[in-house]
Amino acid sequence: MTDEYGSVEYYANLFADIICDVQADSPVITENIIAGFKLAVQQILRYHEKQAEEYVRLTTLIDD
Repeated sequence: MTDEYGSVEYYANLFADIICDVQADSPVITENIIAGFKLAVQQILRYHEKQAEEYVRLTTLIDD
């Protein structure tokens, strides 16, 4: 098994660290893991949308 960055194994290890937090006696943790993942995706998407807007602004400045 390789842990080389970008490999399946690399990401499996990252996910395993998070999945290990699941606890049968505290189901809210499982729900928070999923909610946290969704929030992270939304935040990254917003970040990249703002970056794309700035690239558009940059091209406008270049074209002036």
